[in-house]
Amino acid sequence: MQLPFAVIPLIHFTSDRARMGPFANAVWVRWLAWVTAAVIVGLNLRLAASAILDWANAAGAWRPVVLMATLPVAALLLALLVWVTLEPAITRRRLLGRAPVTLPEMAGAETEAAPVYHRILVPLDHTSLDRLAVSHASATARLYGAKVYLLHVEEGVTSQVYGRDSSTAEVEAGEQYIDRIARSLREHGIEVETAISHSSSPRKEIVRYAREIQPDLVIMAAHGHGGLKD
Repeated sequence: MQLPFAVIPLIHFTSDRARMGPFANAVWVRWLAWVTAAVIVGLNLRLAASAILDWANAAGAWRPVVLMATLPVAALLLALLVWVTLEPAITRRRLLGRAPVTLPEMAGAETEAAPVYHRILVPLDHTSLDRLAVSHASATARLYGAKVYLLHVEEGVTSQVYGRDSSTAEVEAGEQYIDRIARSLREHGIEVETAISHSSSPRKEIVRYAREIQPDLVIMAAHGHGGLKD
């Protein structure tokens, strides 16, 4: 039953010229792929119907209960499969129906002043990805003589409950971490300001702090860890 949910998105993906460019499926490949997908879906539907009937027949007096339990699930899976099949085409049609984006008049644009950055915000999450963001911020700050604002958001349970009054090994490590980075930047002649916030939502806290200091540029890497590591 898993196969249609893998094959159909794969056909959509590999047929999309915006993603695949010259490697997108040719028309004859798409036709063969959809015929193959239709055969797979048909065989899976037959298999599912046969399995449900076998379960119902084997249940004896519990046959109605088995049918009531399995048929709605089967219907939901079938509806999901239909959505997976049709959604990309519907989305493309909707996007094609929109009015084209009209760019403003570009005459004289070459005389406009180049952007200058005075305040650069760098949110840090204490992972290896910070090095990339800090190196970009350092190079940009030296080029424009900008001030760098380093922000680290503590999101542990203690920080969520006690806020600025939190005092844990994790909070202390975060403070030492941001101080080391700030000290390194100052040694290279870059003006730095640091801030440590305590919040259950780092993304909201980053937005709040950005509104407070009004930076010209925000440089940040991806979140360096996921649910399992958290």
